[in-house]
Amino acid sequence: MRRPLVALLVLSMTLSACGAIRESRMNPFNWFGGSREVPADVDPDSTGAANPLIPQRRTNMFRRDETVYLGQKLDQVTELRIERVADGAIIRVEGIAQRADAYDIRLVPVQTERPDELHFELQGEFPELTQSTIRLPRPVVVATHLTDQDLAGIRRIRVSAARNARESRR
Repeated sequence: MRRPLVALLVLSMTLSACGAIRESRMNPFNWFGGSREVPADVDPDSTGAANPLIPQRRTNMFRRDETVYLGQKLDQVTELRIERVADGAIIRVEGIAQRADAYDIRLVPVQTERPDELHFELQGEFPELTQSTIRLPRPVVVATHLTDQDLAGIRRIRVSAARNARESRR
């Protein structure tokens, strides 16, 4: 009975001492102090085009430079599936590339005149032709995720390649 009473007494004394060190530098919550309003750093050369809420990219020796995608249309689209998920849909496309060395296969969005249509091109990159390039066609699979906001008002999704196109309607 005596030990729990002593522990309770020590704990209550320790907690009451917290009020005394609340404003001191020993409290880690006071190390940076409170916030205050300061004027924003404004670049005089800037015309206000950059959004201050979007961070600018920093140079990093481990980050690759962004390059332009140099994809070419693949030969054909063999299958188009739209699979519903909790927050939208996954568009899954199977196709055939002209050569066996295709890489970085993507569904590239294409602008359309119709607001109720999404149009993609099945594209991939190819290395330069060499003597050892295998010219056999190769099946490829690529998928992309669309949110419910992306799909709002969309009635038709079309994926095209060099020789054909496939589409799915709601």
